[in-house]
Amino acid sequence: MNPTHPKIRPDHLQRQAYVYIRQSTLHQVQHNQESRRRQYALRDRAIALGWLPSAVVVIDEDQGLSGRDTKRLGFQRLLEAISRGQAGAVLCLEVSRISRRSSAWHGLIEICAWQDTLIIEEENIYDPNLSDDQFHLGIRGLIGENELATIRKRMHKSIIKKAQRGELRFHPPTGLLWDKKGTFRLDPDEQVQGAIRLFFRQFQRLGNASAVTRYFDDHKILFPTRHFGGVKYGELEWKPLSYQRALQVLHNPLYAGAYAFGRRTFSRKRKPREKWNQHQVMLPQEEWISLIWDAFPSYISRDEFEANQRRLTANNPGKVGSGTVRSGAALLGGLMLCGLCSRMMYVEYGGSHGQYITYVCHPYRPRGHSHACQRVPGENVDRSVVQRVLEALTPAEIDLSLRVLDELDQQTASLRRQWELRLERARYEANLARRRYQSVEPENRIVARTLEQEWEERLESLAQAEQEYADAQQATPLTLSPQERQQLLALSRDLPALWNAETTTLAERKEVLRLLIADVTLTRQDANVLVQLRWITNEVEEWIVPVPRRRCTRTDPAVIERIRELSPTHTDAEIAICLNEAGMLTVHEKAFNASRVSGLRRIHRIVKFRRN
Repeated sequence: MNPTHPKIRPDHLQRQAYVYIRQSTLHQVQHNQESRRRQYALRDRAIALGWLPSAVVVIDEDQGLSGRDTKRLGFQRLLEAISRGQAGAVLCLEVSRISRRSSAWHGLIEICAWQDTLIIEEENIYDPNLSDDQFHLGIRGLIGENELATIRKRMHKSIIKKAQRGELRFHPPTGLLWDKKGTFRLDPDEQVQGAIRLFFRQFQRLGNASAVTRYFDDHKILFPTRHFGGVKYGELEWKPLSYQRALQVLHNPLYAGAYAFGRRTFSRKRKPREKWNQHQVMLPQEEWISLIWDAFPSYISRDEFEANQRRLTANNPGKVGSGTVRSGAALLGGLMLCGLCSRMMYVEYGGSHGQYITYVCHPYRPRGHSHACQRVPGENVDRSVVQRVLEALTPAEIDLSLRVLDELDQQTASLRRQWELRLERARYEANLARRRYQSVEPENRIVARTLEQEWEERLESLAQAEQEYADAQQATPLTLSPQERQQLLALSRDLPALWNAETTTLAERKEVLRLLIADVTLTRQDANVLVQLRWITNEVEEWIVPVPRRRCTRTDPAVIERIRELSPTHTDAEIAICLNEAGMLTVHEKAFNASRVSGLRRIHRIVKFRRN
């Protein structure tokens, strides 16, 4: 081992030479073959400089990773070897291959100087213990980091400029595709278009994402997802609609024909300080990089998209708005305002089955205070508001009846069309698999067996789709009989009967009220409640509703007298037996026990019997 360079000493050759190989991206690994060959050729350079072939170690675990990545296993392995004094030299194509971060690069220089380890490039050899070499290495590290920052800045500006012109390509959402002219167009698949249009119609009707998800689930309607990336690139997959998927579709402005880019960010500079710990943050519309309305054909209009966003915001009870419809019996939850402090009132349910409704204003409850601003019984208030709403709707009953039938016709037509397209797709895939199987030579059993299995799977999928269609028709018929149409027409012309019908759910009643009422203000006035109803037209009506009096219940005096007679000589359990034998019952018509007798004794101050 004779040194071939004045900076290389025998002590260096007695230790190992580490060749560090890295390319920044997988694309570079696959296509930049010349750079790859030059880096692996550094092993021959180490041997030419005097190291034995067995003493040369190649580290290439960091292929495809950026030089700014702090979790590179190969780089950590290199630092560990240098720190232990095992490395006599580190070979790299250029210093930027080792690190693009100044902190990591200067730390490596200090460790190499401490352990007397050389840094060798393709053409130069550096000794970190020499001041000139140390200065040169430091400058090279700063230049490498600045070079990367400059490239990134230039590329980022180009992306922004291209996006602002609406020419930057990115993966489109399901239902949209790029055409040859460089703009979006609707997916030509009729089933995909039908599912997305049905989704937006149902949200316009139901008003919240969870209800739309339940609608798709109840009617066994699948929702499309087109894969971008991986082995399924470009393939269309049909699966049940999830709540998160529904929100993604509703918040995406591309379905409204808007070219939008930069709706979310990973950069800490663009995140609010309170969201720095979140990996990805959705930005407000005014901070998007690009937003161009009416840029291509759409599924919904801009007005409908903006109305959907307002509805989603109002559905969130933690923000402004009344929140989405809840499952409780209170019809005006989320619409009530306190007449004393103007804060939102919430609902409390009482009774053994939650049958008693109370609207409560409790402004200091989050701070631990128990005092309520006011409490208003809700049954009479709900009843009076419903009566005013039905009276206001009476002139529109005929028009409503016609709209009900039109809406039902549209829904049934959309559902039937989705099932027809799904069955058509399943039959096509089964026929395609059959033709593939029949086109194979019978002797080629290796291929024929696979195609036969694929044909059987497609036939099973077709049979499953047909069975689900039959089950859906049986559970919820997709067509209305003439008798059902006449019944609906007659019912829609009688709004009170329609409102009180068993088929009208609480959620539907609440939706009707929210369509017409902006808010209701309640003010407690001794034995009455002042109700101020503000319609969505900002017209205000007010009236007085009496507060219901609580029914006073008293135990039969004969029962109290009998307990008073027996208490000097009997225990509570014995008194309960005597009362039950005499046929006496509590005020709630229940049999007596020791606990109930004890409660009556305490109320009426009857002395308890004590056995010696």
